[in-house]
Amino acid sequence: MKQSLKDRIKKYRQYLLAVALIILILAFLSTNILIPCPETREPSENYLTENTEAVKKNVRDVDFWITTDSTRYFIGEEIPIKLHFKSREIGKYRIDCSTYDRSGRFDENKFVVDGTENGCVDPLKRVEYFSMSGGLGRGNTEDFEKVTKEYPLNDYVRFDKPGTYYLYCNTELVSTLGKSISLSSLPLKIRISESRKLNTFFKSHAYALMLNFQNENLRRYALDKLRYIGNHKAVDVFVQQLCSSVRNESASSYRGIIASRDYEYAKKALIELSGDPDAEIGDSHIYIFELITLPQELIDQIGINLGAESNNGYSLRALKNSRKISAWMNGAEKTYKSCIYENIRKYSNKKKAAACYMLMVKGPVKTSGEEEINEYAQKPEMRKLTASTFSLLNNMQQLQLLGKSWENISCREFEPVLEKLVQELKGEPENHEDLFSVREFSKLRLLQLQGKEKEARELLFADMKRKSSVYNRFYLRESVLDGFMDEPLPDMDDVFLKRLKENRGNTIVPCLIRKYATRKIFPEIIKVLDDGEQGQQKTFDIELFGYLMKYDRDIALGELKKSLLRGDNVWTRDLFKMFPEDAGNLYLDILGEIKDEKAGSLLIGLAVYGRAVFLDRMIDKFEELSRKQVEGFRKTGEYKDCGKRGDFLVFLLDNENMQFTQVQKDRLFSLLTTEEKKVFEEYMQSISKWKDLDKISLFCKPTRGS
Repeated sequence: MKQSLKDRIKKYRQYLLAVALIILILAFLSTNILIPCPETREPSENYLTENTEAVKKNVRDVDFWITTDSTRYFIGEEIPIKLHFKSREIGKYRIDCSTYDRSGRFDENKFVVDGTENGCVDPLKRVEYFSMSGGLGRGNTEDFEKVTKEYPLNDYVRFDKPGTYYLYCNTELVSTLGKSISLSSLPLKIRISESRKLNTFFKSHAYALMLNFQNENLRRYALDKLRYIGNHKAVDVFVQQLCSSVRNESASSYRGIIASRDYEYAKKALIELSGDPDAEIGDSHIYIFELITLPQELIDQIGINLGAESNNGYSLRALKNSRKISAWMNGAEKTYKSCIYENIRKYSNKKKAAACYMLMVKGPVKTSGEEEINEYAQKPEMRKLTASTFSLLNNMQQLQLLGKSWENISCREFEPVLEKLVQELKGEPENHEDLFSVREFSKLRLLQLQGKEKEARELLFADMKRKSSVYNRFYLRESVLDGFMDEPLPDMDDVFLKRLKENRGNTIVPCLIRKYATRKIFPEIIKVLDDGEQGQQKTFDIELFGYLMKYDRDIALGELKKSLLRGDNVWTRDLFKMFPEDAGNLYLDILGEIKDEKAGSLLIGLAVYGRAVFLDRMIDKFEELSRKQVEGFRKTGEYKDCGKRGDFLVFLLDNENMQFTQVQKDRLFSLLTTEEKKVFEEYMQSISKWKDLDKISLFCKPTRGS
């Protein structure tokens, strides 16, 4: 009887939703009647000339044109645009038949618009610049004779003002012999009318109502429609849906906020969400807040840099803009996290757990290899709160905290939490990878909390037997061994060596060798470093190098030198983190012994990770490479030269360990082109300001009602 009543209530609720939806649809269908069409205008002469030149470059045996179902649309209305292709050479050309791209659109298509000043924008430009594209099935092609592709124009162009617009399409969907060809259409005329506010109100509420239904296709349809509208109601929906567990809804909401028409409102909506005790919150909220916080001038500069012809200031300007963007995004991240911290006490337990994870997880490493100090990890109450809510996190979040972020959360309050986890997961088999890893990490951290280092060490030794190390997952191996004392264990030497030779893929073994192996296996480790597949590039293991440095510094540096001279892969960041002075001096010593192209790469590595004591010799080498016209360091303005010269100069400025004397600055300036000097000077003057962005609150924190 209870079940029957529950079903009846559910059915009645769906009935009411359907009735409300029908009423809203009928309401918005009638509100745009009698709105006049915008005045007709002709396209500009420059626009027509540009289009004519583009069309002339089309291949002669493929026709390409675009159409829409109507010549008039309203602002916020979906505009389906059709791309028509006709090939007169069957079998010669192929068409891309991809159906999905994770960026939300196919960037093979570009639309060039002429119309009302500031009347339209690219709504997903920030997605294009800051998110991955691609997806399953991308790149598949098929022969065609005549084919039509249909896309929402709204994903490429958002109209914000009424008027008469002209647009043409540049596309690279067609290819021949595996190489894409560029095709341009003739212009298409579209008239855009203002939509009445009442119409937009009814539509946005109707589509928001659709999200109460369970049908996945209906929900996706509603989210797409809301993205095209882009008003405040749409933003409210997207902010709530960012943590949706329904397939693709989170990504669609992310694109919806990026495509919205009012970023100030979106920022306030995200900040207000951080104060809601029950609303879900996640990393996506921080990231989207960072993106919509970026000033438009920085976004525009990306496009200018991408479209610019290479010159000696090109790379410097691009990298300068990139560093400024990073500074803004870091500042925005800290601002949003401070909002979360201010409100965390009033959150529900589930939201507290998510917030603790976001605040306590270890962030990205700086370019210099140093790690940001986590201010929240310095607060004992945050560690205790993380322990009390830890069981509410998912497996991946638990692994991240137990692994690389353990030093941020470690406290006595975790002991009963980990004991319970170990018991609950006692029977998990190794093929249940995530749960098994959570159990093993819980056992390890529990032993460390209890001061049982010997028992914890035995867990690491047992891990060597596995084909894939549990403690190496997600780049956790460094933090696993933090806190373990170096101690020679002669009985383990042969075991270490055997495991190393059997399975080079288990990267916990070199770490254990560095910590615990004796000098006995020193000759064998040198052989391992020298061995490798014939004809394949080797990777020089920094952990094994650390072991050699413990027992014979000269031989160890000799092995590193051999590796660099033969062109092995060397993890420069790890090397300079462990042995900054030795690595820097060795790099400088061999710069004259290796090929100039490789010397340039080493010089850039020194610019990123080196110390001020190396600066004079680095400038010497920069002068030599420039004088010898080495590819990458010439003053010709070619792309490769802009890249390496620009990288070297910008990384020098980014490296906080580099402090220029006036003499060094003057000498470096004497080696630069006029354009490089100009940009370099601008960069030096402004870089300190950018670094201060993460020390201040970028935004006030109003609610939307203020």
